[in-house]
Amino acid sequence: MKYSTANWFAFLFFVIGAVPVATYFYLDAKDAMISFLPVIVKPVGVNMFFAACFLLLASMMASRTQEKQIKKAHFQKASVILILLVSMRVIAHFL
Repeated sequence: MKYSTANWFAFLFFVIGAVPVATYFYLDAKDAMISFLPVIVKPVGVNMFFAACFLLLASMMASRTQEKQIKKAHFQKASVILILLVSMRVIAHFL
């Protein structure tokens, strides 16, 4: 994957994740919360933010090695880092 494609996808995933989260907080502040909105916000927002972080991590790893494209190894390393960060967060939550 090219850097520009990864950056555009990361931006798109971030916007798709930010819109429901911003809507949730805006409606919560105005006391006009829609009843089903919290059920939608968490999965959509969290998954889109994880996808954006995943692409940006892979892009940063590929740019450090000064390669022209993001390769499978960079995506694998980025997924390992995200899995470790999530597991660390889960473990810290239960301690």
